[in-house]
Amino acid sequence: MLPRLTDLHVVPEKILKMKVKCATQVFSQRVSSIMLFLASKNLIESNAKDTAKICLFFDQLFDSLNGSFDGVVDGKIYHTAVKAKSPHHALWFNSLKVLSTMRFVKDGKTSFTPTLKNWVTTIRGFQTLFKTL
Repeated sequence: MLPRLTDLHVVPEKILKMKVKCATQVFSQRVSSIMLFLASKNLIESNAKDTAKICLFFDQLFDSLNGSFDGVVDGKIYHTAVKAKSPHHALWFNSLKVLSTMRFVKDGKTSFTPTLKNWVTTIRGFQTLFKTL
């Protein structure tokens, strides 16, 4: 089902920490869709739906910041160039809200990590670039 995913993607001790490619393969539309399907058939726990939603959220966010096509390819509406009326603007607006409330939890303690702060900074930078150009 997910031939690209290996231990390097999901086993904490083996994850390559600074490889964006690995992150984009895990936080993908395909992983999200498969998790939703498996949860709907009760083949995995139903709370996997929440994980599927966050996978799709980051897939769309990655696409919106890396789009290079003029038109939609494979149904990925955010993997396109940003235009005045493109859906990127609403996604970025909503993503800022989500990211500002998101927290990492470790050993029962929550934290707002530099990763989340950097996502916010990147999105705001893209918004500023669009307004300027």
